Parts: sequence; C-alpha cells; structure tokens
Amino acid sequence: MSKRHTVLFTKTAKDDSQNYYERIKKEEPTVAEAFKSKLREHASLLGEFPRIGRSPEYDSDGIYLQTPIPGFKGFAFIYVVTEEKVIIVRVVNTRMDLPEILKYVEI
Repeated sequence: MSKRHTVLFTKTAKDDSQNYYERIKKEEPTVAEAFKSKLREHASLLGEFPRIGRSPEYDSDGIYLQTPIPGFKGFAFIYVVTEEKVIIVRVVNTRMDLPEILKYVEI
C-alpha cells in the first residue's frame, strides 16, 4: 500500500478557488457550496491517488498533471506531484488559455 501524499494549495490556487466560488455564489449559492465541497473531496482523493491526472498536451516539459473536478464540467486542478506532496498550483476553467496561465506559475 502506498503512502498518502500531503495535499497543498498554492496561494494562487486558493485565490482561484475563492474567485470561482464567489462568482458561482452570485448566481447559485447552493451550487457554490457544492463546488467548494467537491474541491475538498477531490483534493483529498489526490492525496490517496496522486497520479490520477493526465499530462496536459500544453505542458511540453511534463511537469504538471491535470484532473477534472467531478460534477463541475470545465473546471480542473493543475498540480505537481513530489515524493510526499501533491501541490495544486491552479484551479482553472479549462476553456481558458492554459499554456499562457502556466507561464506564471510558481511552485
């Protein structure tokens, strides 16, 4: 059995999460709470199964993994896996220009 990874959100990923939550809350408060809950659930799952994501085609260096947020089509975590940690670097709307967004990611 493999060891559970610690899951961390960068400040940018936390800001992303909060911004999406606030936007959704304006239109659908109940959906916003479900979104927040699903982010937590999926982050926890990554701690157990850190390699469930795929390498996105826009990441030519093979550094990042991307996994969709279940139940919220178009939203995903962009993350890196180290020996002991999963570091979620961004929470993104996959319709955005992701290669451009990742140019400014600091881990």
